[in-house]
Amino acid sequence: MIRLPEGVLREILSHARMESPSEVCGWLAGRGGEVVRALPVPNAAEDPQTRFTMEPRAQMSAMRDIRESKLEITGTYHSHPRTAAVPSARDRELAAYPDAGHLILSLATLEPEVRCYRITAEGISPLELTVQQTPTGVDSQHPPPYCQAL
Repeated sequence: MIRLPEGVLREILSHARMESPSEVCGWLAGRGGEVVRALPVPNAAEDPQTRFTMEPRAQMSAMRDIRESKLEITGTYHSHPRTAAVPSARDRELAAYPDAGHLILSLATLEPEVRCYRITAEGISPLELTVQQTPTGVDSQHPPPYCQAL
C-alpha cells in the first residue's frame, strides 16, 4: 500500500499538466509506504512526449536530498499525457526499484487517473493507493475523483 498526502498528489498533477504534452517524472520520498514529498526530476528523454528518462544529475541530486532528509525512496512517478495509467513495456524495462511503488498519472481523459504498481522481474501487480487528507479539510473518505485506488 502507498499512502499519499493529497497535497503531494496535487503537486504531481500540477507538474504533469504544466509540462503536458511531455511526460513528467520524479521520486516519491517517505518511510515505508508513507509518502512525505515528491521530488520532480527533469525529463531528459529524446522524445519526452512518448517516454521519460530522469536527467542523471538532477536524479542524483534528488536521491541525495532524500538521503540527507533521512527519508527513503518510496517510489517513482511519471505521467502518461495521452495513454491510460498502465505501465508500458518501456516502463516495465526501466523499473529498477522492485520494492518501490510506481505511480502513473494519466491525463488521457477529462478527469486524470492515478494508479500505482509494483513492477518486478516477475511481473506487475497493482498497489493499493490511499490519498490522505490534508489540512485543507478534504474528506479522506471521498478522495479526489482523479484517484483510482486499486
